[in-house]
Amino acid sequence: MIDELHLKLGSLIKALEVFLVLKDAKPASRIISEEDVYLYLKSLGLCVEKADFKIKRLDKGQYSNKGEKAKEGRSLFYVSKNPELAAKAKNLEANGDDYNLGLALGYPECCCKFFESNKSEFKEKDNDLLPATLSASDGFMFPFYNNIAMRYFDYTLLHHFPCSFNCEKSNELAKKYLSVIEKNSSRHAALIRKNLLGAAIHTPIGSYALANPKLIGDEIFYDSVKPNEDNNLARLLSNLGSIKVMDKNTIKINNELLKNVNVMLFF
Repeated sequence: MIDELHLKLGSLIKALEVFLVLKDAKPASRIISEEDVYLYLKSLGLCVEKADFKIKRLDKGQYSNKGEKAKEGRSLFYVSKNPELAAKAKNLEANGDDYNLGLALGYPECCCKFFESNKSEFKEKDNDLLPATLSASDGFMFPFYNNIAMRYFDYTLLHHFPCSFNCEKSNELAKKYLSVIEKNSSRHAALIRKNLLGAAIHTPIGSYALANPKLIGDEIFYDSVKPNEDNNLARLLSNLGSIKVMDKNTIKINNELLKNVNVMLFF
């Protein structure tokens, strides 16, 4: 079922969102996709509402933060088993009520408040609240359940920005989702767990996943790097095999400090 959803929706994250609604683990979902997905979602027995506007993508890749309302673009669907909830989610977004929209989609209240209080930063930073989440978090080591850094590579258990990487409510929600996935597909559960366990560096010019990280002192050693953008930093990280963490926003590479980055280790 997850494979079919992945094929139809073109993204594992979107596939899991719809899958969790189908399995009654999530009350509703907000999906950006192509117009022809509407009939497919309806064929699954879901109640589907479509926004009165389109979303124009401003970047590439499987997962995109960057988008804006437009007359032309992809469609925005609100999906639920409850027709009233699907309609409610559509109306809440149309009215700009992001706080209650988050609640309708099943996000923790603390995270809905966090989004509301950081809404201006969300728009200024291309719809990306990961830096704000890290800023609100203690340290740089966190449980893998709350790993939203891998959303840029189409892996995450959360469909919202947590109020911090230490957020217990988000952690509980992700554990619940993984349990539902595991009961239905141990292969997908193992794949997700494998990709969420690791280190990540997030910058304005790209995100970089560090595979099989080992923290020794203040240095992270890793086997390989998966970038979402091919650039000089990606190539440098691939050649090095380790970085020194000064703090969660500063790393040392080749004895040079790289500041204003976001570094996270998920275990």
